[in-house]
Amino acid sequence: PVHAWARHELGEDAVARSLSFYGVAVPAFAEYKSLEWREKVTAMLNPMGAAADHSDSSDDPFERLHAKWAPRFRDKYLELGGFYLKQGQAVATNVADLFPKLWQRAMAPMLDRVPPMPEARVREVVAREFGGVP
Repeated sequence: PVHAWARHELGEDAVARSLSFYGVAVPAFAEYKSLEWREKVTAMLNPMGAAADHSDSSDDPFERLHAKWAPRFRDKYLELGGFYLKQGQAVATNVADLFPKLWQRAMAPMLDRVPPMPEARVREVVAREFGGVP
């Protein structure tokens, strides 16, 4: 089975961390895509062809989703650390101008307020990955 291969090749910890991340990412993706689909259908069914007016950001359904999901991703990124922390930092700095302001603000603490990894954990990772601690 694939999960056995992944655990063997990638390690138990990597698989568990990925599954933990996707436990947040999949529902968020589904909710964003569902809203996107509803907005498209509403626009198609609107006889005047006008898009919904979301000029007040508190009325914008995407802003409400950003407010819901950005903090959940931030908390998950902080929990998982490493690669995930770097992803949060990329969002905070708005690499390639891709991310909404609310997401950038939610991720901003990852730029300068991340708790350090305990030295024992660093030594454990270095020993496992490189066969010993210098």
